[in-house]
Amino acid sequence: MESKIPHEELFKEYLLEDGITSGRNYISWLRHINKFVVPFNKSGILSQKELKKIKIQIVKTAPNRPVFNNSKGISNLKSTLNKYFLFLNSNSFIDLDINEIKNLSAPETEKKILIDARKGQGKFRENVMKKWDNKCAISVVKNPNFLIASHIKAWRFSKDNPKERLDPFNALPLTPNLDKLFDKYYISFSYDGKIIISHKLNKLERKYFGINNKTILNLKSENRKYLKHHREQFLLNNKKD
Repeated sequence: MESKIPHEELFKEYLLEDGITSGRNYISWLRHINKFVVPFNKSGILSQKELKKIKIQIVKTAPNRPVFNNSKGISNLKSTLNKYFLFLNSNSFIDLDINEIKNLSAPETEKKILIDARKGQGKFRENVMKKWDNKCAISVVKNPNFLIASHIKAWRFSKDNPKERLDPFNALPLTPNLDKLFDKYYISFSYDGKIIISHKLNKLERKYFGINNKTILNLKSENRKYLKHHREQFLLNNKKD
Protein backbone atom coordinates (compact mmCIF):
# COMPACT_ATOMS: atom_id res chain seq x y z
CA MET A 1 0.00 0.00 0.00
CA GLU A 2 1.35 3.42 -0.98
CA SER A 3 1.92 5.83 1.89
CA LYS A 4 -0.20 8.94 2.26
CA ILE A 5 0.89 12.25 0.80
CA PRO A 6 1.46 15.20 3.15
CA HIS A 7 -1.82 16.77 4.30
CA GLU A 8 -3.90 14.23 2.40
CA GLU A 9 -7.12 14.68 4.39
CA LEU A 10 -6.95 18.46 4.02
CA PHE A 11 -6.43 18.02 0.27
CA LYS A 12 -9.56 15.87 0.05
CA GLU A 13 -11.56 18.61 1.76
CA TYR A 14 -10.05 21.17 -0.64
CA LEU A 15 -11.16 19.08 -3.64
CA LEU A 16 -14.69 18.82 -2.27
CA GLU A 17 -14.85 22.60 -1.82
CA ASP A 18 -13.69 22.91 -5.43
CA GLY A 19 -16.59 20.76 -6.62
CA ILE A 20 -14.59 17.54 -7.08
CA THR A 21 -16.68 14.92 -5.32
CA SER A 22 -14.32 12.01 -5.91
CA GLY A 23 -10.63 12.68 -5.46
CA ARG A 24 -9.62 9.03 -5.65
CA ASN A 25 -7.57 9.38 -8.83
CA TYR A 26 -5.93 12.56 -7.60
CA ILE A 27 -4.80 10.86 -4.40
CA SER A 28 -3.66 7.71 -6.23
CA TRP A 29 -1.50 9.64 -8.67
CA LEU A 30 0.03 11.80 -5.96
CA ARG A 31 0.82 8.78 -3.79
CA HIS A 32 2.60 7.18 -6.74
CA ILE A 33 4.65 10.31 -7.38
CA ASN A 34 5.52 10.57 -3.70
CA LYS A 35 6.82 6.99 -3.68
CA PHE A 36 8.52 6.53 -7.03
CA VAL A 37 9.28 9.88 -8.62
CA VAL A 38 10.27 12.46 -6.04
CA PRO A 39 9.24 12.29 -2.38
CA PHE A 40 7.50 15.44 -1.19
CA ASN A 41 9.44 17.28 1.45
CA LYS A 42 8.20 17.52 5.01
CA SER A 43 5.90 20.47 4.33
CA GLY A 44 4.69 19.02 1.05
CA ILE A 45 5.55 22.24 -0.76
CA LEU A 46 6.58 21.88 -4.38
CA SER A 47 8.20 24.61 -6.45
CA GLN A 48 7.31 25.15 -10.10
CA LYS A 49 10.75 23.76 -11.00
CA GLU A 50 10.01 20.56 -9.07
CA LEU A 51 6.63 20.26 -10.78
CA LYS A 52 8.28 20.42 -14.21
CA LYS A 53 10.81 17.79 -13.16
CA ILE A 54 8.02 15.47 -12.03
CA LYS A 55 6.11 15.90 -15.29
CA ILE A 56 9.20 14.90 -17.29
CA GLN A 57 9.81 11.80 -15.16
CA ILE A 58 6.23 10.50 -15.09
CA VAL A 59 6.22 8.44 -18.30
CA LYS A 60 9.62 6.91 -17.57
CA THR A 61 8.73 5.78 -14.07
CA ALA A 62 5.25 4.43 -14.70
CA PRO A 63 5.37 2.28 -17.88
CA ASN A 64 2.89 -0.23 -16.49
CA ARG A 65 0.35 2.26 -15.22
CA PRO A 66 -2.29 2.70 -17.96
CA VAL A 67 -3.40 6.14 -16.81
CA PHE A 68 0.07 7.50 -17.62
CA ASN A 69 0.26 5.96 -21.10
CA ASN A 70 -1.96 8.32 -23.07
CA SER A 71 -2.21 12.07 -23.62
CA LYS A 72 -5.43 12.38 -21.62
CA GLY A 73 -3.89 10.59 -18.65
CA ILE A 74 -0.79 12.77 -18.73
CA SER A 75 -2.95 15.89 -19.01
CA ASN A 76 -5.03 14.81 -16.01
CA LEU A 77 -1.89 14.11 -14.03
CA LYS A 78 -0.51 17.56 -14.77
CA SER A 79 -3.80 19.06 -13.63
CA THR A 80 -3.52 17.04 -10.43
CA LEU A 81 -0.04 18.34 -9.71
CA ASN A 82 -1.10 21.92 -10.35
CA LYS A 83 -4.18 21.47 -8.16
CA TYR A 84 -2.03 20.10 -5.31
CA PHE A 85 0.42 22.97 -5.67
CA LEU A 86 -2.40 25.50 -5.45
CA PHE A 87 -3.82 23.69 -2.42
CA LEU A 88 -0.47 23.82 -0.63
CA ASN A 89 -0.35 27.57 -1.17
CA SER A 90 -3.97 28.29 -0.32
CA ASN A 91 -5.61 29.46 2.89
CA SER A 92 -6.51 25.85 3.71
CA PHE A 93 -3.40 25.85 5.89
CA ILE A 94 -4.47 28.45 8.40
CA ASP A 95 -4.17 26.09 11.41
CA LEU A 96 -0.75 24.87 10.29
CA ASP A 97 0.41 28.43 9.71
CA ILE A 98 -0.74 29.48 13.17
CA ASN A 99 1.11 26.56 14.78
CA GLU A 100 4.20 27.57 12.82
CA ILE A 101 3.91 31.11 14.19
CA LYS A 102 3.49 29.82 17.75
CA ASN A 103 6.77 27.91 17.41
CA LEU A 104 8.73 30.97 16.32
CA SER A 105 11.51 32.33 18.53
CA ALA A 106 9.86 35.70 18.90
CA PRO A 107 8.15 37.77 21.62
CA GLU A 108 4.55 36.81 22.36
CA THR A 109 3.34 40.27 21.29
CA GLU A 110 4.91 39.78 17.86
CA LYS A 111 3.39 36.32 17.56
CA LYS A 112 -0.05 37.71 18.38
CA ILE A 113 0.25 40.33 15.64
CA LEU A 114 1.16 37.62 13.11
CA ILE A 115 -1.63 35.27 14.24
CA ASP A 116 -4.19 38.07 14.04
CA ALA A 117 -2.95 38.95 10.55
CA ARG A 118 -3.18 35.32 9.45
CA LYS A 119 -6.78 35.22 10.67
CA GLY A 120 -7.53 38.60 9.12
CA GLN A 121 -8.13 40.09 12.55
CA GLY A 122 -6.64 42.58 15.02
CA LYS A 123 -4.51 45.52 13.95
CA PHE A 124 -4.13 44.07 10.45
CA ARG A 125 -7.89 44.05 9.89
CA GLU A 126 -8.20 47.51 11.40
CA ASN A 127 -5.58 48.87 8.97
CA VAL A 128 -7.24 47.20 5.99
CA MET A 129 -10.65 48.63 6.89
CA LYS A 130 -9.18 52.12 7.25
CA LYS A 131 -7.71 51.94 3.75
CA TRP A 132 -11.18 51.20 2.40
CA ASP A 133 -13.26 53.47 4.67
CA ASN A 134 -14.92 50.39 6.23
CA LYS A 135 -16.56 49.49 2.89
CA CYS A 136 -16.45 46.34 0.78
CA ALA A 137 -13.96 46.75 -2.07
CA ILE A 138 -16.43 45.27 -4.57
CA SER A 139 -20.02 45.33 -3.34
CA VAL A 140 -22.21 48.06 -1.84
CA VAL A 141 -21.87 46.66 1.71
CA LYS A 142 -20.71 49.38 4.11
CA ASN A 143 -21.03 47.60 7.46
CA PRO A 144 -17.55 46.39 8.57
CA ASN A 145 -19.17 43.73 10.78
CA PHE A 146 -20.02 41.85 7.58
CA LEU A 147 -16.57 42.15 6.00
CA ILE A 148 -13.48 39.93 5.97
CA ALA A 149 -9.92 41.21 5.53
CA SER A 150 -8.95 38.84 2.73
CA HIS A 151 -5.29 38.50 1.75
CA ILE A 152 -4.65 39.06 -1.96
CA LYS A 153 -1.33 37.25 -2.13
CA ALA A 154 -1.81 34.11 -0.05
CA TRP A 155 0.10 33.88 3.24
CA ARG A 156 2.39 31.05 2.14
CA PHE A 157 3.48 32.85 -1.01
CA SER A 158 4.95 35.58 1.19
CA LYS A 159 7.21 33.27 3.18
CA ASP A 160 10.34 34.93 1.75
CA ASN A 161 8.94 38.41 2.30
CA PRO A 162 7.10 38.43 5.66
CA LYS A 163 6.38 42.17 5.47
CA GLU A 164 3.84 41.43 2.73
CA ARG A 165 1.79 39.46 5.23
CA LEU A 166 1.19 42.57 7.35
CA ASP A 167 0.81 45.04 4.49
CA PRO A 168 -2.79 46.36 4.54
CA PHE A 169 -2.58 46.83 0.76
CA ASN A 170 -2.16 43.06 0.46
CA ALA A 171 -5.78 42.60 1.46
CA LEU A 172 -9.31 43.51 0.42
CA PRO A 173 -12.35 43.98 2.68
CA LEU A 174 -14.87 41.54 1.20
CA THR A 175 -18.21 40.02 2.08
CA PRO A 176 -17.96 36.30 2.98
CA ASN A 177 -19.21 35.07 -0.40
CA LEU A 178 -16.81 37.30 -2.34
CA ASP A 179 -13.98 36.35 0.02
CA LYS A 180 -14.55 32.67 -0.74
CA LEU A 181 -14.67 33.25 -4.51
CA PHE A 182 -11.50 35.35 -4.38
CA ASP A 183 -9.62 32.98 -2.08
CA LYS A 184 -10.45 29.93 -4.23
CA TYR A 185 -9.53 31.73 -7.47
CA TYR A 186 -13.04 31.78 -8.92
CA ILE A 187 -12.57 35.50 -9.48
CA SER A 188 -9.62 37.82 -9.93
CA PHE A 189 -9.10 41.33 -11.28
CA SER A 190 -7.26 42.96 -14.16
CA TYR A 191 -4.68 45.74 -13.84
CA ASP A 192 -7.45 48.35 -14.01
CA GLY A 193 -9.81 46.54 -11.62
CA LYS A 194 -12.14 44.77 -14.06
CA ILE A 195 -13.35 41.42 -12.80
CA ILE A 196 -12.11 38.15 -14.31
CA ILE A 197 -14.56 35.30 -13.72
CA SER A 198 -13.70 31.60 -13.84
CA HIS A 199 -15.36 29.45 -16.49
CA LYS A 200 -16.26 27.14 -13.60
CA LEU A 201 -19.00 29.53 -12.47
CA ASN A 202 -22.22 29.21 -14.45
CA LYS A 203 -24.71 32.03 -15.11
CA LEU A 204 -26.95 31.10 -12.18
CA GLU A 205 -24.02 31.01 -9.75
CA ARG A 206 -22.78 34.36 -11.00
CA LYS A 207 -26.21 35.85 -10.47
CA TYR A 208 -26.47 34.29 -7.01
CA PHE A 209 -23.11 35.78 -5.96
CA GLY A 210 -23.98 39.16 -7.45
CA ILE A 211 -21.14 39.34 -9.97
CA ASN A 212 -21.08 39.96 -13.70
CA ASN A 213 -18.66 41.20 -16.36
CA LYS A 214 -19.32 44.80 -15.28
CA THR A 215 -18.21 44.22 -11.67
CA ILE A 216 -15.33 46.55 -10.76
CA LEU A 217 -12.83 46.50 -7.92
CA ASN A 218 -12.17 49.95 -6.46
CA LEU A 219 -8.48 49.37 -7.01
CA LYS A 220 -5.70 51.23 -5.22
CA SER A 221 -2.32 51.51 -6.95
CA GLU A 222 -0.57 49.75 -4.05
CA ASN A 223 -2.79 46.68 -4.61
CA ARG A 224 -1.51 46.10 -8.14
CA LYS A 225 1.64 44.10 -7.39
CA TYR A 226 -0.34 41.71 -5.20
CA LEU A 227 -3.16 41.40 -7.72
CA LYS A 228 -0.63 40.53 -10.42
CA HIS A 229 0.36 37.51 -8.35
CA HIS A 230 -3.29 36.63 -7.71
CA ARG A 231 -4.05 36.75 -11.45
CA GLU A 232 -1.18 34.38 -12.15
CA GLN A 233 -2.58 31.89 -9.65
CA PHE A 234 -6.09 32.41 -11.03
CA LEU A 235 -4.91 31.49 -14.54
CA LEU A 236 -3.06 28.45 -13.23
CA ASN A 237 -6.12 27.28 -11.33
CA ASN A 238 -8.46 27.81 -14.29
CA LYS A 239 -6.54 26.09 -17.07
CA LYS A 240 -8.71 24.17 -19.47
CA ASP A 241 -7.33 20.71 -20.28
